[in-house]
Amino acid sequence: MVEAVQNGPADRAAGRQSRRLSGLSLRTRLLLLVMAGVLPLLGFGLIEIYRDYQGAVAQTGNETLLSARSLSAALDAELQARINTLQVLATSTRLRAGDIDGFRTRAKEVIDKQYPGANLVLLKQEGEQLMNLAAAPGMTLPNRPHTATIERVFATGKPAVSDLYAGAVLKRLVISIDVPVLGEDSKVVAVLSMVPIDGMFDDIIRRHRSRESAITTVFDRQYVILARSPGREQFVGQKAGQRFLAQMSGQAEGVIESISREGIPVFAVFTRSEAFGWTVSLGVPRSALTGPAIESAAREIVFALVLLLCGLLLSSLVARRISGPIQTLHELASAAADNIPSLKVSTGLAETDRVAEALHLTRERQVRSERRFRTLFEANPLAMCVYDLDSLRVLEVNGAMVEMYQWTRDELLGLSLPDIWPPEDQVRLSRNVSERLSGQFSLRQLRKDGSRFDAEAVVKVIELDGRRVGVSICQDVTSRKAVEEQLRQSQKMETLGQIAGGVAHDFNNSLAVVMASVEDILDYAPHDSEIHASAELAMHATEQAAALTRRLLAFSRRQEVTLTELDVANVVYEVWPILRSSVRGSIEVNVQGTAGDLRCLLDRTQLETALMNLVVNARDAINGSGSINVEIGRRTITHSEAAAIPGTRAGNWVVVSVTDNGQGMSDDIRARIFEPFFTTKDVGKGTGLGLSQIHGFIVGSGGFIIVNSTQGIGTRVAMHFAPVQQVP
Repeated sequence: MVEAVQNGPADRAAGRQSRRLSGLSLRTRLLLLVMAGVLPLLGFGLIEIYRDYQGAVAQTGNETLLSARSLSAALDAELQARINTLQVLATSTRLRAGDIDGFRTRAKEVIDKQYPGANLVLLKQEGEQLMNLAAAPGMTLPNRPHTATIERVFATGKPAVSDLYAGAVLKRLVISIDVPVLGEDSKVVAVLSMVPIDGMFDDIIRRHRSRESAITTVFDRQYVILARSPGREQFVGQKAGQRFLAQMSGQAEGVIESISREGIPVFAVFTRSEAFGWTVSLGVPRSALTGPAIESAAREIVFALVLLLCGLLLSSLVARRISGPIQTLHELASAAADNIPSLKVSTGLAETDRVAEALHLTRERQVRSERRFRTLFEANPLAMCVYDLDSLRVLEVNGAMVEMYQWTRDELLGLSLPDIWPPEDQVRLSRNVSERLSGQFSLRQLRKDGSRFDAEAVVKVIELDGRRVGVSICQDVTSRKAVEEQLRQSQKMETLGQIAGGVAHDFNNSLAVVMASVEDILDYAPHDSEIHASAELAMHATEQAAALTRRLLAFSRRQEVTLTELDVANVVYEVWPILRSSVRGSIEVNVQGTAGDLRCLLDRTQLETALMNLVVNARDAINGSGSINVEIGRRTITHSEAAAIPGTRAGNWVVVSVTDNGQGMSDDIRARIFEPFFTTKDVGKGTGLGLSQIHGFIVGSGGFIIVNSTQGIGTRVAMHFAPVQQVP
C-alpha cells in the first residue's frame, strides 16, 4: 500500500507526458523528427571531420616517415656506391707502386665516367695532399683542414664519411668520402678521398619528396645542414635550432611539431642513418592538414542548415499527404484476412493503429503458411536439401537428410555439397551440377563416419528470397543396387549354366557313341596289334572328355549327386595328407578347425574335389615360398551384412575357407573367376572349369561362396554350407 502511494504521482506524471505526446499532430511529429535527424547528423559530421583530421595527421606522419626512411636509405646507398668505387681504386697496382702520375690518369678516367664533377684526393695521415684532381700536376697543395675522418680511417682501417667543412682547394662547403689505401703489410699508408659535386643530393631529395609542399633537410653528425629543399643555397652550413635538437634528443626517429626556418608551423618527421649517422627530416606544413578540415566543417554546417530548412518544408507537405496513403495501405493489408482475429493496439496515432492491425493479420497468414511448409518439409520421408547454386552451400535440410547422412542439422548447414561427395567424384559432380541445374542424378555420397552409399537425387531450381537455389530430393539406393547386382549375377550364372549343361549333355551323347565304337575295336583287335594300341589311346582320351562333361554338368547342376550327412571337419582332416602331397615343400599347409556340430548334407566326392582345386589354385598363386591355411568353422550372417555383400544370405553357416599369401587378383579377374573355361594359367595348364565346378557344387548344395583378394597380399575363398539343422 505504501509503495502504491509513493509511485502514484510519478505514474500520473508519466501518463500526462504520454498524453501530451499522443496529442501531437503528424505534422508536428514530422518536424521534430526532421530536427532530431539533422542536428545529430551535423554533430556526428563535425566529429567525423575532426576524426578525419586526426587520421590525416597520423597517416601523413606514417607516410612521411616512410619517405624519410626511403630517402635515408637512398643517401646511404649513394654514399656506399662511391665508397665501393674508391675501394676498387685503392687497390690499384700503380698506386701501391708509387706511380702517382699513372694512378692520377687512371683515376681521372674512372671518376669522370662514373661521377662527373667529383674531385679525388690522395692524403697522408696529417692531411698532406699527395694528389688532387682539381689542381694541376706539380702544384703546391695545402693540407686538408678537416682531418677527423682521416685519423679515423688510419685508426680503424675502415671507410668513413666526414661532416660538412670548408674545402681548401674548392673554396666551398664540402664533405669527403675517405677509404684506406693499404700497403704490403696490410697497414693503412694513405687515404683516398672523394669530394662529391655540389648538390649531389638534390636529385635524390626531389625523387623522395612525398608532397610538393614538404621541406626536406639532411643533417650531418653535428646537425649541420648538408642539403635542403627548398632553400639549399640559403641554409646549407647552418646548424639545427635548439628547439629542434631538444625534441630529437635521444631518438633514432620520430614525429614532432616544429617551426621551419621560414617561420612556418610544420609536422616534422626525422630518421637517423645507422650507417653514417646523418639525420633526414621531412616537414609538412600544418596548413596543408588543417585547411581541408576547416573547409569540410564549413561545408558540413552549410549543408546541414540547408538540409534542415528543406526538411521542415517537406515535412509540412508530406504530413498533408500521408494520411490518405496510410488508409489505403490499411485497406490493402486487411484484404483476405482468412478469418484471423484482429489485434487491437494503441500507438497514439489512429492511422498507424490501423496499419499495425493489418500488418498483424498479414504476418499471421505468413506464419501459418511457413508452418505448413515446414511441416511438409520435415515430414517428407526422403532426404531434402536446399542449397545455393553459386557457392553450393547447404541452406536448409530436413530430418530425413540428418538421419541419412548422420551429421547434425547445424553441421550440415555448415557444409557445401562437395563435402558430402567422395573426393574422386567432386570435380565431375560439380561440373554436372553447374551444367545441368535441374534433373536426375545418380551419385555416390559420404556419411559423417566416412562410409559411402549409392544415391539417386532429383534437383529442381527455384527462386527463393531473390536468388536462385537448388532443391534436392535424395534417396539411398544402396540396398536396391545390391539386390539388382545379385539378380544380374544369378541370371548370368544361370545362363552360363544352361549353356554349359546343354553343350555337355549333347557332347556326352556323342561320347557314348564314340566309346561304344572304341570298345568294339578293343574287343576284336589283337592285343599286340597297332590297332589295339591306338584304340586304347582313343579310349583314354574319350574318358578324359567324359570327365570334362561331368564337370560341366556339375556346374549346371544337371549331374546326379549323392547327398549324405557329412562332418565337414572330418572330411577335411581325412583328405589333408592328399592336400599336403599336392603342394611343394617350400609352401606350408595348415589346417585349423573349431569344435562343434559341423554336419552338412553334401556330396563327399564333390567336397573333396572342390577342396583339392582350391588348394592347387592357392599353390599356383604363390611364387616361391608361402603358406596355405585351411580353416573350418561356423559363421552367423545378419540381414544387414547379407544386404551389404552380394550373393550372401542371412543365417548360420558352416564355413570351409582356403587362404594363401600369393599374388592375389584384380577386380576384373575376380569378377570372372566362376565363368566356365576362364583361366589365368598358361595354355595347357588349366581348363578353367575348376572354380565353375566348385560354384555349381556349392550352389547346388544350398550354399554360397565368398572370394576376397588383394593384389600383392593374397586370396581367401570361403565356401558356406547350410548345417543339417538349417536344411529345409
